[in-house]
Amino acid sequence: MFLLLLGFTFVIAENGEDEYDATIKLSEGWNLITSYAIKDALGFEDRNGVYSIEDSDYSRRQVEEQNIKAVFLYDSAYGEYVQAYPTKETDKLFRFTEDLIADEKRGNGRGDSYYRLTASSRWVYSNVEQTTEVHAFDGPGKINKLILLKGWNFMAISPDWEGKKFADIKGDCQIEEVYFWDAVNKEWDEISVVPYGRLGYGFIIKSVNDCSLSEGDDEIPQLP
Repeated sequence: MFLLLLGFTFVIAENGEDEYDATIKLSEGWNLITSYAIKDALGFEDRNGVYSIEDSDYSRRQVEEQNIKAVFLYDSAYGEYVQAYPTKETDKLFRFTEDLIADEKRGNGRGDSYYRLTASSRWVYSNVEQTTEVHAFDGPGKINKLILLKGWNFMAISPDWEGKKFADIKGDCQIEEVYFWDAVNKEWDEISVVPYGRLGYGFIIKSVNDCSLSEGDDEIPQLP
């Protein structure tokens, strides 16, 4: 199976675990949605450890036929947007994968950077109101697997997130602000609880520190 997200293409095994399906309604204009949506095939494919660029006329037509005007991701490590479509900022996209590649080379397989990628959201500009079907797989948004970087982090709502209070899952994170993007009214809504019925929609978290989220204290208590 190919994982097409954030302007990248990663080959992964289909294991049937930690999956969800969702129907996302896109408003005309900017939408913040899971990186599994809008299969653009405009990115990188891992071929025996070598990342090559995929940017064919066919793949660009796929996006155009979905009435998509632009796609941007947010690189939390550098605190800036990176365009994936229609212009592709290749150098920044390669830079965005450095942590992922480093994890693989260290033999960590699906490490922190991998799960941060699968749990992320991105900006998609739709020319029309429409719906898109999403099949998210391979551990998208499992809270206990996620780390946040200092600054803004773009996340997507998975079943593991629904109904959770940020105060209960903050782990060692110093969470400063959390906002959900209301694409209909084109405004940010500050939230303290992840809403139900919004699978695949995006939200942003601002953290004071690099940290790990956690649903509970499962560490052995330290000795006095």
